[in-house]
Order: sequence, then C-alpha cells, then structure tokens
Amino acid sequence: MVCLHLQSTYMKQLYRIFSASCSTMSEKDLLICETGGDRQIFAPLRILCFDIETNIPNARTNQFSDPRNDSVIQIGNMVSLYGEKQKPFIRSVFTLGTCESIQGCQVLPFTNEKELLMAWQKFFLEIDPDIVMGYNITQFDIPYLLNRARTLGLAKFSFFGRIQGVPQRLRAGVPHFLTCPGYEGRLLLDIFHHIRERHPGLPGEGAYKLNGVSLHFLGQKKEDISYKQIPALQSGDANTRRHLALYCLKDVYLPLLLLDKLDAFELEVTESQDAHVPFNVMRVWRSLKDVAKRCNGAINHGYVIADKIK
Repeated sequence: MVCLHLQSTYMKQLYRIFSASCSTMSEKDLLICETGGDRQIFAPLRILCFDIETNIPNARTNQFSDPRNDSVIQIGNMVSLYGEKQKPFIRSVFTLGTCESIQGCQVLPFTNEKELLMAWQKFFLEIDPDIVMGYNITQFDIPYLLNRARTLGLAKFSFFGRIQGVPQRLRAGVPHFLTCPGYEGRLLLDIFHHIRERHPGLPGEGAYKLNGVSLHFLGQKKEDISYKQIPALQSGDANTRRHLALYCLKDVYLPLLLLDKLDAFELEVTESQDAHVPFNVMRVWRSLKDVAKRCNGAINHGYVIADKIK
C-alpha cells in the first residue's frame, strides 16, 4: 500500500535522526501523540539568513564568478527567532581580509579563504538553525560554497545537517532550485522562488532581482554598489571592505523583511499541510502535492490505492 510504504520510509528516516546526532534513547521512550491545538502556532524557530560575496576579476566583470577560480570573500549572516519581527539577535560578517568595525555587527576577518569557510561552517553548526533562508541561495550561494570547498579540498565542509555523517551532495550539471541539496533536519526556504511562484508578472526590468522585489514590496533598495565595484572594494583597504560588508549585510536583511512582509513561511507551511507532504519534500518534488492530495482524498473516502496498476 502507498500509505504503508510512506510510513515505513518515514520511520526509517526517523530512526536515522534519533540514532545520529541526538541523545541516545530507546524507541520505547517515544510517545506518539495526536495533533492538538492550533496547528498554525509555530515554535520560536531559529532562522539563519545568509548571503555570500565572491571575487570578480576585472578582466571578467561581465561574467559570473566561477567557484573553480574565484574566492568567497564575504559571508553575511543574521539570526532571528520566528515571531520576533525584524529583530535579528545575531549579526555577523566573515571577511577575507581586514575590515573596519560595524556597529551592531560582529566582524570576523580572515587572511585565508579556507579558514574563513571552515569557520563559517562551525558558526552554522553552533547556531543550529531550524530554518535556513536567503535570496536565490539554492541556485547560487549554496552550490557556490560547496563547489568552492571542493576546489579547495575542504572535505569536511559539506556537513551542515543534523544527521552526522550525511554531507550535502551536488548533482552534476547546472544547479537548479529543485536539485540544490537541502540540510538534513533543517528547513530550506528560498525567498526568490517563493516570490516568483506566488507573485507572477511583477512589472519592470529586473523585477525579480532582490533590488526589484524589495522596492516593490518594501519600498527599500539594496546598497548603492554595483557588482562591478566588488573587485576594487575587496582589493582596497579595511574601510572599502567595510562598504562591501554593509552591502552584503543589506542583502541578508532584506530577505528577512520579505519573509515577514509576505508571510512566506506561513504560506509554505500551509501548502505543505494541505498536501500532507513534508516541507522540504515540497521544494524538491512540487508535483507530489497533487498526488498526495489525491491519496489523502482516497484514504478519507475509504478507498484502497495499490502500489502497482495491473
């Protein structure tokens, strides 16, 4: 039966979770409870929003950065709790090279890119976010970090999940929203794809770039820095790298504002609940929501669904 197969798969995954990085316990200690209360009330989930900046050689200013050649020069981060609107309690930026201080933000400079990346991975695990989010992170930031770490030979970098020994793995080819690896035990929310799917037809050129959607929904803009200025800012001094860090941090803060303004998380969860499909599965298998709804309807009407059609 479909439902029995799904239940069996889920229990195997549940066993992996509880037997990995969590405290050791017996299955006899697990109590299965009925759903009660308001399902729309969420726990104070810990949210990590991040953005990376990469080097762009002057000779290739009209091309995208290549993780085989171009360094990750900054990673901006903000951490907040669900329900506490617009109030990140951690603001930090990891910089390659010295950087002047920024009020209300922890600046962490590094002289070596490998040290920067591994320090950020340690920071990520210490924060232990329930939700990881950003703007277009599934098609740029996450794949870029993993490919760059591979180029640098950082074998331990790709372990970000809550299940020990399970790394993020990239599929071959061009990264796509549906093929970007998630984080085991964490929710992954890309605001870019949420807006593109739920708000089609935004007017104007570049309407779905972060600057465009921020102006449309928030009345705010990104920092006034062109990506072509990044090489000069990075190769300058601590003060110019501070300007770049402010640019990076603004790119982190705007998605958090959009998350709140558009009720993005609530809408994604509601869609997942209506389809009876786990949150992360909805991202990588969008068509499953229709199949799941039909299966649930059949179960509610007492029908039996066979695994195979004769």
